[in-house]
Amino acid sequence: MQMPRQLYDCNVFVDGRSTMGENKSVTLPKIAEKLEAWRGSGMIAEIDLAVGIEKLVLGHKYGGDIPAIERTFADPRLDAAQIRFAGAYKNGAGYDDVQVTVRGKTHSIDRGDQATGEKTEVSYETTCVYYKQERNGVVEFEIDKLNGVLIVHGVDRLAEVRAIIGR
Repeated sequence: MQMPRQLYDCNVFVDGRSTMGENKSVTLPKIAEKLEAWRGSGMIAEIDLAVGIEKLVLGHKYGGDIPAIERTFADPRLDAAQIRFAGAYKNGAGYDDVQVTVRGKTHSIDRGDQATGEKTEVSYETTCVYYKQERNGVVEFEIDKLNGVLIVHGVDRLAEVRAIIGR
């Protein structure tokens, strides 16, 4: 019997700097195809046509502000923020090493309630132009929006498209 893989512990790195002890939680980007409904002549029902990838947004919360993240706010570069999530997922008798690396633009800072003597929490949202997920050293997903790269478990889904358009 296989038990579900559960996050045992994690760390977040901002521009290579550990936030161990500061990070509270991470909401990893949802990976989803962007679909549009289509019903052409002769079809008895709509079908969904893939037209790209949905927006990738990383949510991350800390026990206080993280100046390295805040310095990237309103930076005109689309990949100003570089964040890596390192997670140890319990896998039966051992652990899976899951690494998620993103580059993007931090567009939201929510400081929430600030009360004397109370715990603080600061939430950030980063829209990602690059996403890479590795498990035990094997690349599971790599999405590079600016360069038209979509790799899923070793299969480059857009290699033919890049070749056709001369990328």
